[in-house]
Amino acid sequence: MLRSCLLGYMPERALLAGWYARVNALMNARLLGINDARSLLTDVAQGERENLLIHRQLRLASGFLSLKAMSLRLLQGGGADAIGYLGALAAWLDEDAFPPDAAPPRPTGAMASSSAGNHFYSTLLGCLEATGSQAAEPTTAVGHVFAGPRVYRDRHEMRLNAARTFCSLLIGVFFWLGTDWDMGYILAVLIGISCALGAHYPMVNRLVLMVLAAVALAVPTAYALLFGVFISTSELPPAMLALSPVLLVAGAGKSLSTTAFIFFHVFILGVIFLINFANPISYDFSRYANMAVAAVFSVIIVALVFYFIPQSADRSKLRRMSRAIAARFTRDMARPPLHAPFEDYVYSAIFLTRNMPRCMEKQRFIRLCCLTLAVSRVRYLAWRQSAVALPFPSFFVAALIREDYPACLAWAMRNREESDEAAWGYWWETETVLRYLLDGRVTGI
Repeated sequence: MLRSCLLGYMPERALLAGWYARVNALMNARLLGINDARSLLTDVAQGERENLLIHRQLRLASGFLSLKAMSLRLLQGGGADAIGYLGALAAWLDEDAFPPDAAPPRPTGAMASSSAGNHFYSTLLGCLEATGSQAAEPTTAVGHVFAGPRVYRDRHEMRLNAARTFCSLLIGVFFWLGTDWDMGYILAVLIGISCALGAHYPMVNRLVLMVLAAVALAVPTAYALLFGVFISTSELPPAMLALSPVLLVAGAGKSLSTTAFIFFHVFILGVIFLINFANPISYDFSRYANMAVAAVFSVIIVALVFYFIPQSADRSKLRRMSRAIAARFTRDMARPPLHAPFEDYVYSAIFLTRNMPRCMEKQRFIRLCCLTLAVSRVRYLAWRQSAVALPFPSFFVAALIREDYPACLAWAMRNREESDEAAWGYWWETETVLRYLLDGRVTGI
């Protein structure tokens, strides 16, 4: 990430796409770490260390746009000294061990005497300290990204999913009581599980088809195991040997893709559910048939309810997310500088869009997230490191949200010219970010 910030111009779309992929990879790693922490075999100290490292890398991602914009500005106006210095930094980062044992090269020549070069160097040092081995020490509390007040919640989708769950359960209970079905209570359980799976998945129609196909495959598989293998043995080891290949193949299939993960995960759950609830000791076919019918009917009922109460379109979700982030950013800019809660809020919203297909609304959403994180980070660092309160009035925030970059750039340039030495670098950093986005819009890339 740091190396890609140093040399060469990168179009805005490619830059934001790479940043978006890195953030989602880090968020996914953090989610896996949280899940692994629940295992008794996990080293708690090592897990905390890895969690803190991922958290520091997410903090580094907030400054990705700033580093890229500043390095590009230095390349354009710094002459041969800037080109040589950034080349030396890239060579230093190419060393085998990261972070390298030696300190990064300091600016030389005209770069050493310029405020811009010194500010870039201090920003780079801060990023390296965030990724170094000393950053892994659990000295600070790590914010919650998947729970608590720092998490983005789409309340509109929550209400829709509550309505879908209620209607699905109501239909299932009526079907159960109206047919005097002995095992009909299982239908309500399966309906609740299906509604939970479809709560945040963007392509819910595809999800329902995958679940239905997985259940359709699980029914004959469970029947073959129960009445073809288990019935012929009275001991546990042969039964385990017969079930193991099915679980191994399905487990390997889960690693193929996200779609395959969902399909084989539902398949494994379906096979285990059908075998366990059918009571493999009694080999009662009528009980097994009840379980199979309940599994199929639960998916059909949920599919019908999702058809009549569909999810919002991806564009609508992205617009709601953009409005929520803009509102949170506006509130935070009127309060004392505090970057971490806003950062966690934005990253939790980004993680919800990881399965959404690319579109213009998603590109605008990613740009808004990256830009607001960069401005919030600059404001916080100016206050923490230099005790400088950067004024970002309401008209600047409103212009930033509606993508009126010329007005924001004019304000940043005027403040840079009128500021003292302590605040100059932070206004220059803000100016480079806005200029980078404005240049990309002018050139159409």
